[in-house]
Amino acid sequence: MAVLVRSNVAATQHVTSQGGCEHTQVEILRREIGSSDNLFVMSEYCRPSQRQYEFERIVNKVKGLAQTRPVLILGDFNAPQTTWGYKFQFKSGKALPKVMEDHEMAFLNEPDVTARRGSSVARDPTPDLSWLSSTLDVSWGREGVYLGSDHSMIGITIRGSRYRAVLGTAQITDWDNMRKFTQEQKGPEEESGQAETQCTYTEWARDQKNVL
Repeated sequence: MAVLVRSNVAATQHVTSQGGCEHTQVEILRREIGSSDNLFVMSEYCRPSQRQYEFERIVNKVKGLAQTRPVLILGDFNAPQTTWGYKFQFKSGKALPKVMEDHEMAFLNEPDVTARRGSSVARDPTPDLSWLSSTLDVSWGREGVYLGSDHSMIGITIRGSRYRAVLGTAQITDWDNMRKFTQEQKGPEEESGQAETQCTYTEWARDQKNVL
């Protein structure tokens, strides 16, 4: 249920009380906390033996915090249901889609695409599910990368400029010029046999900046 955010993307975590399924809630910031363009992401994990899943309470919390802003809910729900490819249905699998439908959340998974490897005695299941509110241009896909797990990585792409990371301007160093400058600086010192530095750090830093 961990949520990792790139270092150049502004985000804040909203700490909520845990109960039922474990979850982490993060707000991806467009400009500032509370902006109407922000995206709320909730990552959830429900253990296979979970009896108290509390989907309604958890979704109510994130929707109440987000208000009219878009919400992405995803995670490993372990809630078998025929809608996402299982041949049987648990009580949690019956409750989960109803809660999402009541909150007008759109199901992103492709029902015929499994997200986890099965075994010799069980077909490939789909415990990893995703829902999104609002009308954002989004696509869902199985990446086919497992990283040592039996769960495939899932790629969810939200198109548009709203959540694009702001990158800085790269500075390219002219290394040939840098080496030439360094050698010229060392030359007089080696010839005179002086071991002490002839300029202050401030002067050195200024000179280095001039050759970049």
